[in-house]
Amino acid sequence: MKFLLILVSLMSHSLYANNLWCYGKVSGVYINKEGDVIVNASWRNDWTRICNLNTAGMQSICPLW
Repeated sequence: MKFLLILVSLMSHSLYANNLWCYGKVSGVYINKEGDVIVNASWRNDWTRICNLNTAGMQSICPLW
């Protein structure tokens, strides 16, 4: 039983995630025929795929870009 508690504790610790923030300006956005939302932003200075409109769970988040 003690082993199980330690194992669960270690597993829950490894699932922790921090927020990731990128600061800058978005100078361009487009959606390709596959549904990818792609932005050109100052934090990378290149076109970057942000999300896909067709991915399950992204229908409410992705269009906000």
